[in-house]
Amino acid sequence: MSGTSADGVDLVHAEITGKPPRVEAIVTGSKSVLYPDSLRQQVLKAMRIPFSAQEFALLHADLGRFYAQNALTMTKADLVALHGQTIWHEPPLTTLQIGEAAFIAAALQIPVVSDFRPADLALGGQGAPLVAYPDFLLYGKGRYFPGPGVPAHEVFPGRIVKNSVE
Repeated sequence: MSGTSADGVDLVHAEITGKPPRVEAIVTGSKSVLYPDSLRQQVLKAMRIPFSAQEFALLHADLGRFYAQNALTMTKADLVALHGQTIWHEPPLTTLQIGEAAFIAAALQIPVVSDFRPADLALGGQGAPLVAYPDFLLYGKGRYFPGPGVPAHEVFPGRIVKNSVE
């Protein structure tokens, strides 16, 4: 996952077992990798207007290659979940995360799941926070861990019902 700081990517390998409502996860590896300065500058530029379609397409591919290169250094997995780099988030209208998932799928030869935020918007959600339902499954009712930059008041049990269960 790469966040709005646009400084790099966090990679986590976890063994997940069970099915809702009983899910367990064991983190078996993790690392943070800073974007090279030139890539970070392009990401920050993409967050401002104007940014051409060509620049956007090239950055989308470059991020996908960067993610794939770093995913290759992790323990072998059965599935990759790619959040991508948030460029724009304006619920309920739109959200945009970039980093071409096809490069990861090709490099690792395993399925890659992506577009979490747009999927939530399409179902009437806000596209954020993304972790409320997994937190509920892993840690139980009343225990939520918002990510950096997410005020705790934005994460509450009602969102789980609205965005993840219905």
